[in-house]
Amino acid sequence: MFANASLIERDVIRMALSIIIATFLAGGVLGVFVTLVIGIHTEERHMSLKSDPQTSAGASTRQILAHVRRSDDDITKFAI
Repeated sequence: MFANASLIERDVIRMALSIIIATFLAGGVLGVFVTLVIGIHTEERHMSLKSDPQTSAGASTRQILAHVRRSDDDITKFAI
């Protein structure tokens, strides 16, 4: 009877760790998304896409979006 209880306890601990890790990763992804949205909003509000970025959030947003844009161009270049 005690052997079954220890198996159940292990399963509960594994489930709790999985939930904690998933929550941590989801928070990280949400943080990156919010940073991108703030950067895009700031750039559009200042209408400053042709000048140098004023904040580090704007600079990182441009780098990420430029990388995404380049990979989309590579994909469409080879499309039939």
